[in-house]
Amino acid sequence: MLNNLIEKLKAVKDFRSNQGKRYPLYLVLLIIILGIMEGYVSYRALGDFSKNKKEIILKMFGINLDNTPEYSTIRRVMIGVDWKELLKIFNIWAHEEYADRDDINYLSMDGKSLKSTVVEYDNEKQNFIVFVSLFSQQGKRI
Repeated sequence: MLNNLIEKLKAVKDFRSNQGKRYPLYLVLLIIILGIMEGYVSYRALGDFSKNKKEIILKMFGINLDNTPEYSTIRRVMIGVDWKELLKIFNIWAHEEYADRDDINYLSMDGKSLKSTVVEYDNEKQNFIVFVSLFSQQGKRI
């Protein structure tokens, strides 16, 4: 499944010059996608994800490198990549892999915070009331 994603990511046009290019673009994009799916959303957090999961990523995908990209490389790629092209390629992959499966149960989630329920607003750890709704859906095709 993810090997198919790698093949799709290899089709994304590499905007970088050859000088100083240490990692293939598909690897950086794969780390960004996997990291975001794990909840890492900032450049530094994605760099931490890359460093912490280095051995797993390199072994799982048979990538013959000693390291994975650091946050500065991830940042440059996120700034320079053609997101429309990447989104199109990712959506094609997701549709091919998941659209026709009837064995998947999907979960939809929604969260709302209640207005005027913040306690200690000047504290960096906000404390307020949140409602979270979770709905289960079956992926049966009609």
